[in-house]
Amino acid sequence: MFDSIEEAMYHMVHDFKGGAGKIAARTNMNSGTLQNKVNPTMEGHHLTFKEAINIMATTQDFRLLYAACAELGHACVPMDDEHGVSDLEFLTQFSASMAEVGELSLAIKDAFADGRISKREVSMVHKEALDAIAAIAKLPTRMAGMSDE
Repeated sequence: MFDSIEEAMYHMVHDFKGGAGKIAARTNMNSGTLQNKVNPTMEGHHLTFKEAINIMATTQDFRLLYAACAELGHACVPMDDEHGVSDLEFLTQFSASMAEVGELSLAIKDAFADGRISKREVSMVHKEALDAIAAIAKLPTRMAGMSDE
């Protein structure tokens, strides 16, 4: 059995339309070498950190990043590029983030309602917590897009 990081590396390359050949051409790598580096059974070949980042940027497939964060006990939050955001857009995003916090609160309330907490309820709270964190984390980026500096 392969770990989640090895699986993420493998699928990041092999699930991309055009596969290793297309990624290799875009990242200035040899296709065969790239395939070996993401093959979990190849002991002597490994992606460097910079290569992994370059491949994620090329493929826009971030499952390796998410797997690494999960392995280290962290959450990964995508940040949008926000330039020229209007006040209305910011308020809309702020309201949406508060709605996510509300959904988290409701999931917690529902989990405690019957006096016992199931795995499904823990999973739901986890999902809602990550959604709320992601929504709130985007607010400073939106504000930066409004900055006059």
